[in-house]
Parts: sequence; structure tokens; C-alpha cells
Amino acid sequence: MTASGAHHQVLVNDERQYAIHPARLSPPAGWRTAGFTGTETACMEFVDEVWTDMRPQSLIDQMSGSSE
Repeated sequence: MTASGAHHQVLVNDERQYAIHPARLSPPAGWRTAGFTGTETACMEFVDEVWTDMRPQSLIDQMSGSSE
């Protein structure tokens, strides 16, 4: 398999942050698969499509719960 055909996977963590990782490797601690694999370019396009709010989930939660 050539480098251009190498497959990657999209990972997501509890803060809803995304990363691209080689599909042949297990996700590192704190990360899980987001259900998308493909070329690096396809994975980047997927991340661009789904990760529209770059704020960590903890910040989103804090901001939505702060009425003080």
C-alpha cells in the first residue's frame, strides 16, 4: 500500500475534540473512534464538516450553565 492509500481514522475525546490517527493503531488513552476511516484528506474533510465549534465541551457546558 502506498502512502497516498494509507488509511487513517478520526478520533474524538470527551471534550469533543477531533484528531486523525493511523487506522492500524489503537486510539491512545482518552480517545475513541468517531466512526470514520479513510485517506488523510478524507478524514480532514470529515473533521472540517463535523467539528464546527472548536470550544472544548467543558467550556460549552460552563458557558451554557452560567446565568450568574
